[in-house]
Amino acid sequence: DTLLTGYTSAQMKGCYANEAMIWNTILQTNLLYEKDPELLREFITDGPKTTILGEASPGNIGQFCGWQIVKKWIAANETVTLEQLLQKDAQTLFQEVKYKPR
Repeated sequence: DTLLTGYTSAQMKGCYANEAMIWNTILQTNLLYEKDPELLREFITDGPKTTILGEASPGNIGQFCGWQIVKKWIAANETVTLEQLLQKDAQTLFQEVKYKPR
């Protein structure tokens, strides 16, 4: 996981332990469908942290959330090829997966 994300082991553990809080923060701050890159910058770019989530959170936390959504969808659609996944409309995939971490 650390090789894919660039996070340290401690950051990965923190992301998994706080996955629901991270997701709830994205929802509560209305960032899920935000298109303004300035508002999304900390969530989608490398950096030392995601300020709204605290000092211990890694930057680019949107990568982690997106990865969890795709992993959940793949687990429910094990026979799908990578090519089929890449052709899948993101909004449809998101609606199908019903991502809601606990």
